[in-house]
Amino acid sequence: MSEPADQVDEFEGAIVLERSFSILIRNIVPIGLVSLIVMSPPYIILIVSNGIEFAALLSFLISPLLSYFVAALLSVMIVQILQGQPARLFQSVGRGVQAIFPVTLVALVAGSIWGVMTYGEFAWIVTSFSTSIWGSARLGVLSIISIPVVTIFGLYLLSLFWFAIPAAVLESPFQFDLGRSVVFSKGYRKVACIFLVLVIILNAAAHFIPVIASMGEYASIAFSWVAASLVMAFSAIMANVSYYRRCRVESSIKASEQGAARDLPAPRG
Repeated sequence: MSEPADQVDEFEGAIVLERSFSILIRNIVPIGLVSLIVMSPPYIILIVSNGIEFAALLSFLISPLLSYFVAALLSVMIVQILQGQPARLFQSVGRGVQAIFPVTLVALVAGSIWGVMTYGEFAWIVTSFSTSIWGSARLGVLSIISIPVVTIFGLYLLSLFWFAIPAAVLESPFQFDLGRSVVFSKGYRKVACIFLVLVIILNAAAHFIPVIASMGEYASIAFSWVAASLVMAFSAIMANVSYYRRCRVESSIKASEQGAARDLPAPRG
């Protein structure tokens, strides 16, 4: 449940992906359990409701929102693993619960963006094809133009939140620290957008593979629940690993600047 202490290095997407996957595989039981519990509400709705199509869409939309709570509950544990310390799950969960208010704010704002990017675009496309031929043609052209714009802008906004949960949990658990995330994400938003696109693709696969494979109702629910929980756990780990590595780079830069300042010649009086 631990790994060798991380080495100070530049922030690289490939390194974050490799380290995040390694952490997930080596700690899949505790991390998977937390994620399964947090991700359970939409799938409980899916089981209780008999409208599987609507509930499946609902679970697809809610999953990214719940991933922010998964990230909060795992933040301390991920940092402990990266530092080569024993991973204390209950300590991590407790610290995440302390930050419930800022995490909820981030989840609501980011969840709204996710909703516009997914359900809003889906509704727009449905509207385009459900109107008259002329209306469909006009809306089709607008869709071709607007959907990429909305997606790119939405990904950019979400990239600003990439460090928000780790910063809130590890630095100021009683404050909404979006400013810290915005500052930290500067220069790394393209990488964050790539991670977000990966999460979107994996989350879509988790929910649509059962449909393509023609699984039974409960088999589809079980598959989507487990798969989406692992996807969102992976997303949470990536956010925390990114934050940790970013902090290491920042600390290294500050140490170098302080060392350079000490090496400057003393002013002549």
